[in-house]
Amino acid sequence: MQNVEADVRLETIALSEDARALNGTVVVRNLSFQKWVVVRFTLDNWQTRSEVSARYQESLPGGGFDRFAFAIRLVDVLPRIEAKTMQLAVRFSIEGREMWDNNRSENYKVEFSRRKLLP
Repeated sequence: MQNVEADVRLETIALSEDARALNGTVVVRNLSFQKWVVVRFTLDNWQTRSEVSARYQESLPGGGFDRFAFAIRLVDVLPRIEAKTMQLAVRFSIEGREMWDNNRSENYKVEFSRRKLLP
């Protein structure tokens, strides 16, 4: 279970209804007006990596945290995705400082498999 008081934490991740993207939300502590939230991911155990920026969504009640949303377009990686595991981590940057949520050094993992069609 993630620490709800952490400076950055992955809140949700789910496959979109049309299965063309992984959508998620990240919660970050409101430490500065300017914030950069990025999701870094790989399909080959970090031999290569890609990043998507998260967009500001809202301030949470109480004003101490903000929510950001991201989408990883699977159509961009579909040729490489079947029977693979995507690993991902979240980077939160402010004022020259970086903080990570990498699931306690285990990385978040999403496993992809081929869907079996019924005859």
